[in-house]
Amino acid sequence: MRRSLRKHDGGCTHRCAWQTFDVRRALGLLFLAFLGCLLGCDADAETEHGSQAVELAAARTIRFSGHDWIVKDGDGFGPGPNRWRADNVFVDDAGALHLRVARDASGRWSCAEIRSVEPFGWGTYRFDVEGRLDELPPQAVLGLFNYPRWGTPPDATSEIDVEIAQWGDPNADRGSFTLWGGGAEPLWSERFPLTLYGTHTSHAFEWRSDVVRFASRHGHGANGVPIALREHRPVGGAGEDPRPVHLNLWLFRGEEPPSGFEVVVRRFVYAP
Repeated sequence: MRRSLRKHDGGCTHRCAWQTFDVRRALGLLFLAFLGCLLGCDADAETEHGSQAVELAAARTIRFSGHDWIVKDGDGFGPGPNRWRADNVFVDDAGALHLRVARDASGRWSCAEIRSVEPFGWGTYRFDVEGRLDELPPQAVLGLFNYPRWGTPPDATSEIDVEIAQWGDPNADRGSFTLWGGGAEPLWSERFPLTLYGTHTSHAFEWRSDVVRFASRHGHGANGVPIALREHRPVGGAGEDPRPVHLNLWLFRGEEPPSGFEVVVRRFVYAP
């Protein structure tokens, strides 16, 4: 998501994380960034002011669904204003990912996000989710999306979003499919109602050279009963630069929920 900040909050609240590091760590991170340049890698930033080398050195990683993921931890990062704690993310013995919104040690609310180390290109992305997404509080936002690497020119599919959120309005539809192209407003977005008869849902997008297809379904896998199916053909075709995948659970505008909550993602599947 263009962190959904431009859509809902009017601006990005990301800040450079360098101010939280001591001199020794900063020198080490500079060395890692320099090494990344020697290897010919693009700086794959979480924000416009960071790099993948900085993030890898500053945050822990987890293994989920056969891929490595960076866990967000810190304050002052969007979407926000929110706090992010690595303790809100874990993989259980069955290999399922848990994302939580909970009070941290200071008693304040904190959120959860992971980002894939590996970038992915055209193909089908599927997230098998467990939980009553139709009963999340209206402040909750579950995001399942890709996001461009630092330095990548914007295109018609710079960001492909599946979001489960009511954006603070308890009467709003919960589901949305969105394409961002680097501007302040989405290029295309459609909302849909989300009424479940169980705890298992599957959410997917298929990214091709000329079309993006979205699907939310009951059950796990690619063949469940549809909740919503949409497709969009961007003018001029879709972009092709590989980009990381993000999963996050956060609070719209940082608003306090009535209680903590959790979403479990059983698996992430990517098929070229």
